[in-house]
Amino acid sequence: MSAVQGADRIRLLGPVRYVSAGGNVTRPGAPGPQTVLAALALSPGTLVTVDELIDGLYFDDPPASARRVVVTYIHRLRAHLDREARAEPGGGEARAAIETMADGYVLQLPEDRVDALLFRRLTARARRYADAGDPAAGAAGLEEALAMWQGPALAGLPGPFARDWRRALGEQLASALEYRLELLLACGRHEEAVPDIVRALKTYPYRERLHGALMLALYRSGRAAEALSAYDRARRVLAEDLGIDTGPELRTLHAAILAGDHDLLLVPAQGGAESVPPQGAARGDVSVVQEPAQLPPVPCDFTGRQEQMSALVSALTAGRAHAVAVITGMG
Repeated sequence: MSAVQGADRIRLLGPVRYVSAGGNVTRPGAPGPQTVLAALALSPGTLVTVDELIDGLYFDDPPASARRVVVTYIHRLRAHLDREARAEPGGGEARAAIETMADGYVLQLPEDRVDALLFRRLTARARRYADAGDPAAGAAGLEEALAMWQGPALAGLPGPFARDWRRALGEQLASALEYRLELLLACGRHEEAVPDIVRALKTYPYRERLHGALMLALYRSGRAAEALSAYDRARRVLAEDLGIDTGPELRTLHAAILAGDHDLLLVPAQGGAESVPPQGAARGDVSVVQEPAQLPPVPCDFTGRQEQMSALVSALTAGRAHAVAVITGMG
């Protein structure tokens, strides 16, 4: 579901750019006209009124000339689109066009030619794949969507419209990145996920799901001690920077790792089949015990009975070649 090649496109996931049908990439004017083009492009085929454009360009005190400024920006954008169209060979797809309707303007351009809208469609499709039991296809779809980003959305544009959309699109980016990493774990690609999660946490240090993904990826990679250290870092960052404690899900995961929960090592097989241990999970201080998942974990040692324990240790460490010890009584 990539954007149509050989057709006009608008990039908003990074600096605002106009891409002509022939692939020529240009900056559509100064920040003001770019903001107007972005407002129209995020609602293609829909009327955007002059008042809405004024509200998006200015904060609380627009100048008396604001309506004239919007008209001037529209004129410049149309001139830019016409100039790019004349530079291309004739024929092919219909060009992007800004039409005047009622008290506003409409950008005539299909949604799949605006990268921010295409990103949303690609991420929704990837989630459907994952929900249908195919996390590998979901992860691949999210990788395709994430590759569209070329920097902060609407980079360098001032005004409330750019501020609000930059925040909204940035949240979409963080959510897609987070979900892709979780799908890598669902596919058993835990070792591959570790460096990606670490990089993501440098940008999003307060997202607890990322901290949880890192803990799980480390645990499944046979690095339980590092998984516990990752929890300590998460707790410290949240406490020092935000004054809050970790949430219940992260605390539950920490307790399970601390207890050596073998169920955490099981990766749901695609298609709803039985869970399987991830490849490489038996290294280090984590071992996979092939037991029915509904049974409690095997105790690591006897409990109490110090006198009997001392006698057993003495018998087995006395240096005899074939030491034998017999235990009788109730279990």
